Amino acid sequence: MMKNKIAILSCSIWLCAALVLRGDDEDKHDQDLPNANFSQKSLNRANFSDAILDGASFHKSSLKKANFKGASIKSTSFYEADLTEADLRETEGQASFNDANLTKANLEGVSLTLNTGTKLRGTNLKKSKISGVFGNCDFSGADLRGANLRAAKFSNNLRWKGAFYDEDTSFPDGFDPVANGMVLGKPEPPAKPEPKNEAKPEPKIKK
Repeated sequence: MMKNKIAILSCSIWLCAALVLRGDDEDKHDQDLPNANFSQKSLNRANFSDAILDGASFHKSSLKKANFKGASIKSTSFYEADLTEADLRETEGQASFNDANLTKANLEGVSLTLNTGTKLRGTNLKKSKISGVFGNCDFSGADLRGANLRAAKFSNNLRWKGAFYDEDTSFPDGFDPVANGMVLGKPEPPAKPEPKNEAKPEPKIKK
């Protein structure tokens, strides 16, 4: 009997802890949250748009499809965070994305400083400004059309295969995008064919 009570109590404590750590779909829009600690939390699809997150920590947090559009992220840490398909457009300030997963995230027009281990596979980096001394980053399939990387210094183990660039993309001197497997331009998706207006056969009138 005592063992059953202990088991139930242990399950209750575990469930409470899980609920505290889980915050999927939370709405933090336009909130003042400087230096907040969101480390190791599940915040998938959470709304942080226009929030002040200066100095906040999202260490090892799950932030898939989270909305940070227009947020202030000065000195915010996304170390080892999962930002897959997150929206970071119009964010202000330099955050840390070391070892973060930004696969298919939207950083169009954003200024960011990279260091090491960031995953940017298929990420929208159009018209972004990228600086820093970085290595072991994966840009495979990323969209870098119009991006400015002149202030960046590339280290080892950078992957660019299938990443897109155009005549407006700026690279550091000596960098050859073609030799690194990048693709000039990006084909637009084919237009969907318009539905055919087939004339319906007139019903036969029985005589």
